[in-house]
Amino acid sequence: MAILCDGQELLVAPHLHQGLRCMTIFAGAEVLWVDAICINQQNLHEKAQQVRDMHTVFKTAAEVFVWLGEGDDSSALAMHAISRMQEVIKILPFSLPVTMKPLHNLVFLHLMTAFGLQ
Repeated sequence: MAILCDGQELLVAPHLHQGLRCMTIFAGAEVLWVDAICINQQNLHEKAQQVRDMHTVFKTAAEVFVWLGEGDDSSALAMHAISRMQEVIKILPFSLPVTMKPLHNLVFLHLMTAFGLQ
């Protein structure tokens, strides 16, 4: 499938085409940075360098969109799980070192409680 990229026609995979259509229609995005397009996927050196720099791309982005594909029967459950995780993340004590085992237990406890498994 073809898209218009910087004034030139570019062939992209159907999955990417579908995601780009969704993002431009629903989010109104006109300028996007897409790793599958912006990074030469055949050049392992460039790919490794770009992956190291991705934190800067995400950190400086006005918005970040993630396309996981079209929804299916389990999408509502997945979105509910993500919503619950956001609630848990808000109450976690991030000031503690991540390597502390008690923190790992606390995270696990909060996740279990959020999903009603405790």
